[in-house]
Amino acid sequence: HASTSYWKILAERTRIKLEEQIRENRQLHELYDELIQENEQLQVKSDKCEYLTNIFNSIMSEHDSGLELNITGESSDSKQEKSFI
Repeated sequence: HASTSYWKILAERTRIKLEEQIRENRQLHELYDELIQENEQLQVKSDKCEYLTNIFNSIMSEHDSGLELNITGESSDSKQEKSFI
């Protein structure tokens, strides 16, 4: 009877540990799913930021080129005025 009790106790302890590990595993899977979803959302935001940055840089490049073209051939006084605009 002693060995039967030992194995029952050991089996019960093992069952309890297994339940704890299964619970932890579920929590980790839920966290993983949340992180995957958050990562996808952040990737979309990053793509939008990159797109807007490219547009901004393009506009600034065109703006800078436009200033240089407008200034060419004018007096130094009007060049200074336009450079502040």
